[in-house]
Amino acid sequence: AGAGAKYRLGNECGVYGEMMLGQHLVEGDAGEHVKAYAMLNLANEAASSNAKRPEGGWNIGLPQAYLAIEHVSGLGDAALWIGRRYYKREGVNANDFLYWNPSGMGAGIENVPLGPMQFSYAYLHDDQQTMPIMRVGDTANRHDFQLRGVPVNPGGTVELGLALIRGDGELGHHSGSMATLQH
Repeated sequence: AGAGAKYRLGNECGVYGEMMLGQHLVEGDAGEHVKAYAMLNLANEAASSNAKRPEGGWNIGLPQAYLAIEHVSGLGDAALWIGRRYYKREGVNANDFLYWNPSGMGAGIENVPLGPMQFSYAYLHDDQQTMPIMRVGDTANRHDFQLRGVPVNPGGTVELGLALIRGDGELGHHSGSMATLQH
């Protein structure tokens, strides 16, 4: 209820929590680690101040579930991953506003060292489950390129992002692109 932005000052009417679980599965001969991750969430947007008597229904979700190979041999701290995950999100924590949120279902490689910088690429599939604002039946595929840690001034770096989005080809469904620059 009320304003869409709650600002974490005690005026949130809902109850929400997340719990991330991780399990180390295998360690390779060259130091790489295979890990599985899953995040569970619990939400009730209309809960009263007494969580024992909620006014609305409780929703349980699985916003993240993915496998990763971390510390890939020859690539420093680079990691390969596949599954659904929160991916390199940037936002304003006080009100949960994510202005750069390439999360979704897909696969990628992240944090490949390029001198002082790190390169990441992800191929992501979007539908109403991964992107709730999409209409039922809409789908899109996204190529996400990021270059982080580009030195620009003493103590300062820039992060660059490019997303190329291809819709499903249906009339009225859109494709597009997005560029992001963050200092």
